[in-house]
Amino acid sequence: MTLSRFSFRTLPLFAVASVMVLATSTPGLAQEMDGRWLPFVGCWEPTGQGATDGILCVEPTDDGVELYTVSAGEVLTSDLLVADGASHPRSIEGCEGWDSAGFSRDGRRVFTRSEFICGGERLLARQREIYVFSFVNPVD
Repeated sequence: MTLSRFSFRTLPLFAVASVMVLATSTPGLAQEMDGRWLPFVGCWEPTGQGATDGILCVEPTDDGVELYTVSAGEVLTSDLLVADGASHPRSIEGCEGWDSAGFSRDGRRVFTRSEFICGGERLLARQREIYVFSFVNPVD
């Protein structure tokens, strides 16, 4: 049996899900992850118009998830995303500010808001809706 490209890419999802089952069945050893993150966990390849090389990975942390992009075996970006609705102070490339995130009512989307000051200039507050991926049926 060989793993198809799709199966290989989703393998981390099954590994994380297995670890989560073990962790949640053993109280006190690990904090329970917010279940709304589970569909996002794993590494995802961009598709469609404007798709770039590299993959986006979503990995659980104690507070939320780490989003990181990987291309040619190198991590290009890494961000912690905590969807608790609170403002979290951050420093990015010499800019100081905050960001916040929260789930939509149906739990299928994450909304973020941020504001940063760079070199004394206030950047406009940014609000966006994150679609990490959408489920599609692979065509053989």
